[in-house]
Amino acid sequence: MLKFYLDFIDDNREVLLHGKLAPLYPEAFYSAVYAQKGSSVIVALYSASSFTAPDGLSSLTVVNAAGSEKVYIDLENSFLSEYTIKNCMGEITEQGNVASAVAVYHVSHNGMIEFAE
Repeated sequence: MLKFYLDFIDDNREVLLHGKLAPLYPEAFYSAVYAQKGSSVIVALYSASSFTAPDGLSSLTVVNAAGSEKVYIDLENSFLSEYTIKNCMGEITEQGNVASAVAVYHVSHNGMIEFAE
């Protein structure tokens, strides 16, 4: 798990270190935080279980650090069409095409879901 996430951080260094950081939901102690650089966004959901994607993304990664295995994603103003779900070890557990703009995905605790055009 540690190797997977250290590689992930290294691969996404530009977004994580040089992107705009946006903590969300201060009333819930910032239960979600995202970094955006250009058309790429990486989100960490801590106690929140949903995220609305900003417009015009070419990639979106949502890390599920919340207690629930259900993640609600709103891609209504996005052209993201494919997704890949990985567990905390980086193993692919599911792949597919985005079927609707707002959907629930089953992402294991500490796993992630990646969306692409």
